[in-house]
Amino acid sequence: MVEECFLVAAANDNVYLETGYYWTDLYWKALRDPNIGPEKLVFGTDWGASIPFHTQYGQTPQAYPVQIRSQGLPQHQVDPWGWALRQVGALNTGQDDLNLILGGNAARLFKMHVPHSRLFRPVSPRLVPQWDNPKNATNGPRGQI
Repeated sequence: MVEECFLVAAANDNVYLETGYYWTDLYWKALRDPNIGPEKLVFGTDWGASIPFHTQYGQTPQAYPVQIRSQGLPQHQVDPWGWALRQVGALNTGQDDLNLILGGNAARLFKMHVPHSRLFRPVSPRLVPQWDNPKNATNGPRGQI
């Protein structure tokens, strides 16, 4: 199903990918796609602490979130954010891209007032929505994707 989501996001300028439970390899797949890239990734999730993590040592991914109905709800407080942030941290990518993924894209999508919008580099003008501030809506140094 992830492949289909990537295809839809790559083909539509107004479709973004929520990455809260992506493992590092999935991030790299989206980052390497010239029609997705960091400008279309949004860190966050609507899933709560009721989804436990399955660990499979020596395999890829080594751990991933999964709800197995036969096991019921976990009896402990699951920490999805620690795992998810470790996946982002393992990317070892530029800070400008991380700023977009971890907040800049969400601020732009939800048209949030951001007092320090200079934290976020400009995105391709084909993406919608753009920043309301015309100074920030110009094409960035990477050019069009």
